[in-house]
Amino acid sequence: MSDKTFTDYLYDKLVKQIGEEGARQFIKDVIHHWGGERTFIAKRVTHLRVAKEKVLQQVGTKPDKQVAEENGISRRTLYRYIQKSETTKG
Repeated sequence: MSDKTFTDYLYDKLVKQIGEEGARQFIKDVIHHWGGERTFIAKRVTHLRVAKEKVLQQVGTKPDKQVAEENGISRRTLYRYIQKSETTKG
């Protein structure tokens, strides 16, 4: 695991795109607005959709607890996936 912080990672990527001065100003603004706060960065939607479809295909072929464990989700999340898929179908 790297010792780089998230802002270090952003800075390195931005230097290549917009140059050192622009990257420095951007990081300064990020720290000013969000410094000390926890932020949430959602995963890509397509990745989640594919994962949900994989889980839903396994429903009924194995016990729910096993499906949830194998896919690294809680049973509550599994049941939410099922409920949402049923409401979008009907």
